[in-house]
Amino acid sequence: MEGVWASRKEPDRIHVVLWHPRDRADADLPWLQFGMTLPISTDAPSVRAERLVARLTAGDPRATAEVWGGSHDAERLGYPWPPVDPLFM
Repeated sequence: MEGVWASRKEPDRIHVVLWHPRDRADADLPWLQFGMTLPISTDAPSVRAERLVARLTAGDPRATAEVWGGSHDAERLGYPWPPVDPLFM
């Protein structure tokens, strides 16, 4: 996972950013940035944390996340380039 953040304007959700491939040591290879927005409940913090961990580890997050960015040749990885960055719409 690359990062997680929340906004005071949206206290009921967080944004998660993931990289593919995870290890981008070879700068010549294509890479993608995936992102997802996850709901946050008003339950106890420990319950919220357990739910988030369960959701993020339930399967391959690339199946449900959106492509938010990447290298100029990222389509070689088999994912279509997003038409518009969803965070800046």
